[in-house]
Parts: sequence; C-alpha cells; structure tokens
Amino acid sequence: MQRKIIGRIEEKRTLEQVLHAPEAQFVAVWGRRRVGKTFLVEEFFRGRVAKTMLVVGIKAERQKAKGRAIAREEGGEAPSKKQLRLFRLALQRSFYNDAPIPDLLSWPSAFEALAAALASVAANRQPDMPPVFVFLDELPWLATPRSGLVEALEHSWNTSLKNFDFLRLVVAGSAASWMLRNIINSRTGLHNRLTAKLNIKPYTLKETQEHLDSRGIALSKIEVLELYMALGGIPYYLNFVRAGEPPAQAISRICFGSGPLRNEYELLYASLFEHHKSHDDITRAIASKKKGMTREEILTSTHSASGGTLSTRLSELSSSGFIELIEPLYKNDFARYRLIDPFVLFSLKWIEPAGSGFLSEGDDRELFMKLQKMQEFSVWQGGVFEGICLSHKRQLLEALGLRILRVKMAPWGVRRSQPDQEKTTTSPKEKLKTRAGRSLKSKGLENSAERGAEIDLVIDRDDGAISLCEMKYYSDVFEISEAYGNKLDEKKRIFAEVTRTKKSINTVIIAPNGVKDNAHKRRCVQNIVTIDDLFAT
Repeated sequence: MQRKIIGRIEEKRTLEQVLHAPEAQFVAVWGRRRVGKTFLVEEFFRGRVAKTMLVVGIKAERQKAKGRAIAREEGGEAPSKKQLRLFRLALQRSFYNDAPIPDLLSWPSAFEALAAALASVAANRQPDMPPVFVFLDELPWLATPRSGLVEALEHSWNTSLKNFDFLRLVVAGSAASWMLRNIINSRTGLHNRLTAKLNIKPYTLKETQEHLDSRGIALSKIEVLELYMALGGIPYYLNFVRAGEPPAQAISRICFGSGPLRNEYELLYASLFEHHKSHDDITRAIASKKKGMTREEILTSTHSASGGTLSTRLSELSSSGFIELIEPLYKNDFARYRLIDPFVLFSLKWIEPAGSGFLSEGDDRELFMKLQKMQEFSVWQGGVFEGICLSHKRQLLEALGLRILRVKMAPWGVRRSQPDQEKTTTSPKEKLKTRAGRSLKSKGLENSAERGAEIDLVIDRDDGAISLCEMKYYSDVFEISEAYGNKLDEKKRIFAEVTRTKKSINTVIIAPNGVKDNAHKRRCVQNIVTIDDLFAT
C-alpha cells in the first residue's frame, strides 16, 4: 500500500514524466540526511513497476593506519566486498527469486550481471508491462575509495543499460557534494547522461503542517512555527512528535537528556563529510554571527591554512543545505555565508550547552520550557524567525504580489563608523571599508555612515520600487510605537542616502500575528505579511 507523499509537487511531476517516458531513464536524487529522499522515491514507484531492485549502501568506519585514513568494516571485511555482496543479494532477490548467483568480484562484473538480468526480462517482456525500477540508495557509501563504481556505472550505462527502454535507474545520496561532483556535474562518462535531477529540500512550513496533520497531530500555525524553529522541516525529526503534546514539551523530550536527537548534530556531520571536523569549525564560526560571515572572516576565524580547502568545505556545506551564500545587492558591501538550517542552529545554541550542565540535572523534560523564559532565548528566536522568512522567499513574494516581477533580494546594512578607523586600519579589507567611508563623506553622507543601519531583507524590484522588510517574531499582535516608527523612518532615510536609489521605497513588516492598527503603523508601513502568508502553498 502506497503511503501519502507530503508536498514535493514538482518532484512528483518530474517522477511522473520519468515513469511514463518511452526510453530508459537515469535519475539522480540528492539532499541532506533525513530529508526524505528514500521515502519519496520508494513510495512513488511502489506498486507502479514490474520489478524493484533496491540496494542501500552502508557507511564504512574510517580509521587511521600509518598516517593515512582507511576504511574498515566489522569482521575485517573489505568495504568494497561488502557493498558488492549487498548488490548481489539485491540482484538475486529481485531477478532470480532468491536462487543463488555467483559472487560479484568487481563493479564492472556487478553491472554486467545487472545488464544480463535486464536482458532476460526483455526477452520475456510484454509490450504493456510496467517499467523495471533499480534504486541505488546512498551511492556515495556504495562507491568506496578506489572501488571503481562510478567508472563502471558510466561504462555500463553508456554501453548497455541505456538500451533497455523499460529501465528506471535512480541513484541517491545524502553526501550532496559527492553527488554533485561525481554524478550530477560529472565531466566524464556521465556528462549529460542524466534524464532527471531532483534536489530534495526540507519541508516548508505548510508541508510541515501537512506532515503533522497526516500523523494525527493537530497544531496551530504558531505551534508548528515553534517546532520548525527547533527541528526544521526534516520529516525524520518531525516523526518524533506525539499527538496531544505541546511543542515545548515535545522539543524537551526529543532534543534534551536522552532524547533521540540529543547527539544528532555530530552524527549528521560525521555521516555526510569525510573531514567533518573542518565543516564543524566553519559552521560554528558562521553561527557566531547573526548576519553571517564573509569568506575572509571565516578564513581568519577558523585559522584555515588553505583558501582552496576552505572553498571546498564551503561548497560542500552549501550544497548540503546548511549554509547559504548571500550576494550583496549594492557596491561597498560583501558577500556573506549564513547558517540557514534551523536544527543545526538550535543544536549549537541550546542542545550542546545543555549537555555541559548549565542547568541542573534531572530537569530534562522541562528544560526547553525553562529556556523559553530567558531573554537570550527571545533574542535567538528573532534571529531564527528571520532565517525562516528568508527560506520562504516564494511565499513572501506571493504575499506582496511580486511573483511575476524580477527581483533581487538580500539583507542589507551599513556599519557605524569608528572614529579611529583611519589609524587602526591595516588589512586590505579594512582599507576598502575606509575608502568606502571616504566616498560617503565626499557625497555628504557621513552622518548616515556614523548612524549605521541594518535591514533584514531588501527586495529590489524591476517595477521602480524597493521594499524594505523588517521581521519581528512576537507572540501577540505586534504594535509599532512612536520610537520604533521613527526608527523605521530613519532606516529608510539611511538606505536612500547610502544607495542613492531613485526608486520609491516602502516598508514591509513580517510578524506572525500581524500589526496593530494605529497612527504609527499607518504612517510608516505599507505592507504586512503574517504567518498565514508564510504557510501558503
């Protein structure tokens, strides 16, 4: 029986095309661990194909030997031998009714055996029979070092597998950087051979609510948002939530004490990255700054010896969905990397410190409820809400009626000038900032630079307007005071002065429960986005 697939509208549309295509299909699926790749693929094809062959790679533990990393399996079995045995058992079960077949000694022989099995199917196949589905899950783990799997797959697809028009070959992996480098963006034998590519991302807020509803867990939108801030849109994590359990209690049980996600962050990185300590260092550095870090700041903070190595690590974190590169909208600004994964943010800020005993033992079940009462927690929530809004850009643009326009979007800010900047500046980057400050003074804008301003999100539109978005996480209806209204006006003036834009500027407030109608709201704010808008499809 096929279980319901939540969301994934575009992905299901692509898989429908794959299923009904008249020729052989080769599909690559990637996305971070626990995001639901395997569930989507298996449930979509369940009951709709003539045969299914499923092979799931097993991650090999890495040990040090004579100064180099080597892979070892339990019992001393060579990693490639174990993966080949898994392939042989799947082939035997799917095509030979569990009748024994000879051992497969290499990946070329493994794919030759698969081609022979498919040839046997083709010889007895009726014209109206459904396709044959072959699923190689966790391909990066199947492809152990120096095993030759990728090369064998390339050769087999190009010479034999592509000729079986009923074949639907799907490969998937959580190590997104490996998948991109070796399969999706391959420049060797698999170049331009893929017929479809699926990047499976975490659920949106709407999909998260649908997932919980499907399990009989009825929560309000604000409660779903509270869960999302800690667990993100990861189906596996959401499956730990119980019906009738308030979000705070669920998060306490799941993430603290002996909860199932207590050590998930460490396991997550170890499963995805070979050099996960470096990825961890970079992630922690970026997490330390709410607005993110420039590449140069990360290089300095992590004491990285190699810029090239840092670039590789940043690319791997980005392709896995943990960080995002925010490109600047205007001159005199810098590209920044920002941590966007809610669960990783929650782990680093709250789960790990709890493990070091900053609260008394024995309070695990109530720990999250205690954290909620801290002022620091309220500040943290504001930052996470900002990140969630940035990850729901499509819903935001829809709410503002801007989906049909071409837009550029990014946070924006100008830093407060330092009086002694001329004397203390030494680095090339600081010299660039000083020159930018001189440029402002030459235009008579030195007061703006001295005041400084930060805007959560700027939407620069091609209809002659710019929207300045302020994100306010507030448990009640947000009320704009006279002081805050003046602050909004000041930000608008500084933005206009520094950017020298000729476009009209309007202010948008994004607040879960909306904004109270008063004179300051009517004077300062042109658009309001609420939680209902963020939960749109």
